[in-house]
Amino acid sequence: MKNSQMLGSSYIELPKFITDKKAIISVKNNDEYCIIWAVLAALYPVAKDACRVTKYITHFNKINRGDLQFPLRIKDIHKFDKLNNFAINVFGYSYENNIESYYPLRISENVQQQPIDPLYIESEDIDENNKKSAHYALIKDFKKLIFKSLAHYRSYEVICNKCMIGFTNESAYNKHLYYCTTGNTQCVMPEEGKDDIVEFKNHTSTSVNNSIRL
Repeated sequence: MKNSQMLGSSYIELPKFITDKKAIISVKNNDEYCIIWAVLAALYPVAKDACRVTKYITHFNKINRGDLQFPLRIKDIHKFDKLNNFAINVFGYSYENNIESYYPLRISENVQQQPIDPLYIESEDIDENNKKSAHYALIKDFKKLIFKSLAHYRSYEVICNKCMIGFTNESAYNKHLYYCTTGNTQCVMPEEGKDDIVEFKNHTSTSVNNSIRL
């Protein structure tokens, strides 16, 4: 369940079932800026040692932090988005009985920019204040990460990161995207007298009318 008070801090080791996918860059920071390191890993990709802070430290001050408090809560990421013109989508996961699932914790309203997708990770341990530590890690390959959690193992070309549905072609995804992003799922009925009859050609009962007026 989404909790807007959730926040990310320093490095936490990824669960093995996620590490094995090689779909995540989890920068090994020891400060409270893991969301920034995740963003920098997306903006300034490197070919080697992508989990090292030193690969991105020269870019750190390019990020506008404003007066935000770090570690950054999910509820404050929209402010971080606006300060930097980012489009940050945050995802969570669960893993029970060898079944993994993924879900959005926060989807950016900024549709003009290339999305940056951190995974929100919580530790299993609880500190002296009865709280869990947490961490943001960059999802570098979304399809590879969530593939096994989809209903059917198919060769999906694109996956909707809002509702976690896979599509085999871009055209089908684009049609879905309109309804997914606008919430406009109404059925548009034809005008009376104009293409308002549905006919059933392959039926076995002779006692049923083979047409219905909408």
